[in-house]
Amino acid sequence: MRYYPAYPGRTFLPRTKTSTKFFNIVSRALHPIDSLARMRLPSRTDTQISRAKGWMVADLGLDMSYFVALGSDEIFRANSLWNKKPFLQSSRLELEDHEPLRKLAVDPRILSPVAHYLGSKPVLADAVIWYSPNDQELVGGSQFYHFDNFDTRQVRCVFPLTEITERSGPLTIFEADESERIYRKLIKSGRIKRRSTKVLDEWIYPLTIKDPIQVMAGPGSVIFVDTDNCFHYGSRPAPESRMVLMLEFCTSGARDLPLWGRKPKTWNTASERSVFGLNHLFFYKARSRVDKARAESLDPGDGLE
Repeated sequence: MRYYPAYPGRTFLPRTKTSTKFFNIVSRALHPIDSLARMRLPSRTDTQISRAKGWMVADLGLDMSYFVALGSDEIFRANSLWNKKPFLQSSRLELEDHEPLRKLAVDPRILSPVAHYLGSKPVLADAVIWYSPNDQELVGGSQFYHFDNFDTRQVRCVFPLTEITERSGPLTIFEADESERIYRKLIKSGRIKRRSTKVLDEWIYPLTIKDPIQVMAGPGSVIFVDTDNCFHYGSRPAPESRMVLMLEFCTSGARDLPLWGRKPKTWNTASERSVFGLNHLFFYKARSRVDKARAESLDPGDGLE
């Protein structure tokens, strides 16, 4: 609370689906003009994400060379590692520093399917390069099945910067509808009590006749996945490493966004203002507290991931 006074969704509410829905409703009610404006969705494209599945892969022929070079830059990675998990290294990207990132985030081929899946124009909540050496396993971490519990729905757009195959520790998921069925059975069995619990394979597999899906793709493609509603894990030990760019989109009522004191940064276009304007790292008081926490050697990732 000391560092995030305008963020009761982070500091007070439990990570449950009910509290996330409650926060989303309250947040939208407190900001009716913005909420109504976001209901005007962009034109549909050929790429659409099924809410029953909660994921898809689209080969869009994107040029990712800028991000490949950035992620391969040892100096950049050494200076920007916020999340130093041994199995997943995260280098957060600053929107103001990377024009190709801003263009990619408002590309209609990305923005339209995300908006129609969420039911409103999205907010870019995070932008990171993830590098997975895939040489360690950490018990109780995101290498085990889990939900993210960030919003009622969210979409992570994962852009492979290296080829993702079964040899490189791919993201592994159950589709949204099947994940919900599994979750209800886990609750009923008493195995788990919270939606945020990391779940063992041997708890899940007896509860479903469906096989998990290993999501594989190559540079130029994008993986759309709702990690709030799809059981998933990634970065398990594997023969090869992998590197991806991840853009995380949420609704304007997501629990990790500020509930009050919104003074968004001004951007050049309407699309940029809509997508970037509520990014929490551009609320200057919030950013100053993040920087202070970082200077005091706290882990900002605990509040930002």
